[in-house]
Amino acid sequence: MTTNREIIETWFRRVWNEEDTKAIDELFVVDGEVRGLGENSLIGPRDFKIFHATLCAVISDIVITVDKSIEEKDWDLGGVHT
Repeated sequence: MTTNREIIETWFRRVWNEEDTKAIDELFVVDGEVRGLGENSLIGPRDFKIFHATLCAVISDIVITVDKSIEEKDWDLGGVHT
C-alpha cells in the first residue's frame, strides 16, 4: 500500500525535481483544483501543466524535499485530543 507521504514525495520528485510532466497526468486528479497561484484557480492537469511550464522556464534546477509530513491523527496538539 502506498502511503500519503510516498505519494507526496513522488509528486515533488517527479514533477518539480525531474520536471516530468507525465507525472502530472498520472498523479493530478482530473478535476482537481489548485488555488492561490494567481487570480484564477487551476482546474485539472492541463491547467497545472501550463503553470508548471511557466515556472520551470523562469526557475531552473528546482529541488524540493519533504522533510516532515503530518497525516490525520499524527499531529501532537500538546495534550489536546480530538
